[in-house]
Amino acid sequence: EQKTVLSSKHAVPEAIEDFLCNFLIKMGMTRTLDCFQSEWYELIQKGVTELRGGGHVPDVYTQNMLLENENKILKKDLKHYKEAAEYVIF
Repeated sequence: EQKTVLSSKHAVPEAIEDFLCNFLIKMGMTRTLDCFQSEWYELIQKGVTELRGGGHVPDVYTQNMLLENENKILKKDLKHYKEAAEYVIF
């Protein structure tokens, strides 16, 4: 089971390419992910250096992704508790 912890401390901003890769994985878009990674690293090898470290994802997007994951886990837990409550006899 995956747990998400939101920290009040300053976190290192996520690189754009990492954010995109994580998003594509989450959405199950493996072919798109493969294509993106191939093209991305090809550009880096060609010396298009401004792509590397080309920025970070604003923290709000990272926080939204963490909250969506936490919400998904909580909904799953709620479903299990509701199912278990059906069998409780008072």
